[in-house]
Amino acid sequence: MMKNTEILSAILSRTILSSAFLTTSAQAQIVSYCTYISRNDIFNTSGQRLRSVSQIIQQDRANLHKFNRGDANDGYENYFTTYNNRVALARAIENSNVGRVNMSRELHNNILNGNAYVCVDYYGEDSVNIYD
Repeated sequence: MMKNTEILSAILSRTILSSAFLTTSAQAQIVSYCTYISRNDIFNTSGQRLRSVSQIIQQDRANLHKFNRGDANDGYENYFTTYNNRVALARAIENSNVGRVNMSRELHNNILNGNAYVCVDYYGEDSVNIYD
């Protein structure tokens, strides 16, 4: 028969292992792609100028998947085919401050001006990495 301390130890061990697994799996990369941000991506479908990195990256994916108007160098992935996933991508960019502090000023400006080749690593709504 197991003692109370042995039972408690077994429960704690399982809990710690489960927590470690959840933390690791939460950081797993969902999708990675590279794309060219062009002048086509800096305007929404109503012709209004987009003013943030998150909006422009979201529009780039909409142009590729929804409107079938991708640029020649747009990398294809099958994750951002839905509106909800594209919104989640934009939210991740906003939440992680990628468009404000975690990229070079030059890359930031190039995206805003529609002249940047970027790669995106998406980890979910809490984490994204954009680099050139």
